[in-house]
Amino acid sequence: MLIFYAILFGIVQGLTEFLPVSSSGHLVILHQWFDLGLVDSLGFDVALHLGTLLALLAFFWREVLALLRGWFQSFIHWDLANNANQRLAWMILIASLPVVAAGYFFEDGINELFRAVPSVAILLIVFGLLFFFYEKLGLQSLGISTSVPLIFNVVSNLS
Repeated sequence: MLIFYAILFGIVQGLTEFLPVSSSGHLVILHQWFDLGLVDSLGFDVALHLGTLLALLAFFWREVLALLRGWFQSFIHWDLANNANQRLAWMILIASLPVVAAGYFFEDGINELFRAVPSVAILLIVFGLLFFFYEKLGLQSLGISTSVPLIFNVVSNLS
């Protein structure tokens, strides 16, 4: 029976990972609905996210390799203005800094807050409404600058 739940959780993870909703939040809710008796539900969720990461790396390996090459090349010849792979690699790195800092400094509080169903439900509703109004106001046509990935990452991680 545990295999059935693993498949179910994997499907939910796979479907929600690429939507503007929290796949982790949905997994927390599923854990509440289906008490699997897992000693470490967070570890189970991390394994699901790792599966998503491996699938993405398998599918986008050429793009990932190009970004890695661009990043390493930037140490030899810094050319963000003309090299899109260098620029994108650095933007991804910069956009990842807020979640790394938050995880390092607030790990215990994050685990308590974001692994509790009531707070997850409230955050899913609040950020769902924000995304809805964002779409309605047409703000998605903003230009991309180096600050946009950083801001997007902070908001996305809060959701």
